[in-house]
Amino acid sequence: MKNLSAIFAVGLLVLVSLACNFSVGKTGVVSVEAVALAKDAGGKAGETVTGFSAADKTQYFVVTLNEGKTGTRVKGVFTAVNAGGETNEKMAETEVVTVDENQNKVDFHISLPDGFPTGEYKAEFFLNDQPAKTVNYRVQ
Repeated sequence: MKNLSAIFAVGLLVLVSLACNFSVGKTGVVSVEAVALAKDAGGKAGETVTGFSAADKTQYFVVTLNEGKTGTRVKGVFTAVNAGGETNEKMAETEVVTVDENQNKVDFHISLPDGFPTGEYKAEFFLNDQPAKTVNYRVQ
């Protein structure tokens, strides 16, 4: 009877351990946790900002996902809402597919050779074609 109790206890311990290992941090549902705007730092995202200046020729957007999942399609759509005489003018659309389960950050950037006109802009992000997050920002 002692052996049976010991075997049961060890089995229960193994099951609890396995359950913890499979559930830590992974919900199976990927979502956008945050989007950060960033300045150009030599061809990559640098200092985080709340908006851009008209002299900035490249705008960076760092999308942080709640978890990584291989094959997640993250699309960014960038629109001039009211800037440079344009109203609701789509400037760019880009899609990135995550390459492994550890990738929970995706970088986007848009560029104009002479910088961006002052005004209001928005960046919309989609996960697997579903709306996930919209960020409104200004260029001053």
